[in-house]
Amino acid sequence: MDEPPQYACAFFDSAPIVIPPDQTFPDAPVAVLSDATPYQQGLDALTDPTKWKVLSESTTTVSGLPATVAETSWIGKAPYTVGMQRYFYLVDRGAQGSALFITQGTAGSAYDQDRQVVDLMASKSSISKPR
Repeated sequence: MDEPPQYACAFFDSAPIVIPPDQTFPDAPVAVLSDATPYQQGLDALTDPTKWKVLSESTTTVSGLPATVAETSWIGKAPYTVGMQRYFYLVDRGAQGSALFITQGTAGSAYDQDRQVVDLMASKSSISKPR
């Protein structure tokens, strides 16, 4: 995917990714995103106990930077169905914000494979150290 340019190298699938005309964000099983959101603010949103049940959470490193790897299950209301799961690495980039490696879906089949893809991507990625 290389159009629109802000999504190039951010969303991954074994099939071509197309953004439907009624959406502004692509549907893809794996995403790697980086923005200025501070690490703790991002982690709080990804594990918000009013929306997510934390199934597992531990500290780790990605590219030598502090990170959290976690799996959560949706307990809130729409837009997701109860039981939809997320698996992610959130990387603390200091003053540069955070980086997120993520997949989501229902347990089983593609979701389990996509978790392995996220693990592999996080283990092989090189992220610039905070300035």
